[in-house]
Amino acid sequence: MNFGKWHGLSLDEARQQYPELYALWETQPHKVQFPEGENLTHVQARAMSAVNALIDRHPSDTIVLVSHRVICKLLVLGLLGLDSSHFWQIEQNTAAINFFDVRNGLPIAITINETCHLKGL
Repeated sequence: MNFGKWHGLSLDEARQQYPELYALWETQPHKVQFPEGENLTHVQARAMSAVNALIDRHPSDTIVLVSHRVICKLLVLGLLGLDSSHFWQIEQNTAAINFFDVRNGLPIAITINETCHLKGL
């Protein structure tokens, strides 16, 4: 995701430099257009387009995708049929696993934000 002028800023720096936009990000992230960057709706559409193309090309294969937290959250929402307004309702820990099975063209959530493989590290 292109965070534009927010790229490289810490959360505190973003909060100080863009207080109104940061407050909107915390409450209604789907309404945020990052200065010189993107918004969640466009990113979700682009990511879901790529995933749907993979599903179409590999209907009975196992597909593994690796990405960053924001993209993972948006893909989980998209696969569940939810838009980016639900962004804060999905938790994604570092190195978490999300597992979906596609049955008759419908994504079924099997596991979301699984981190049991990290226990003991």
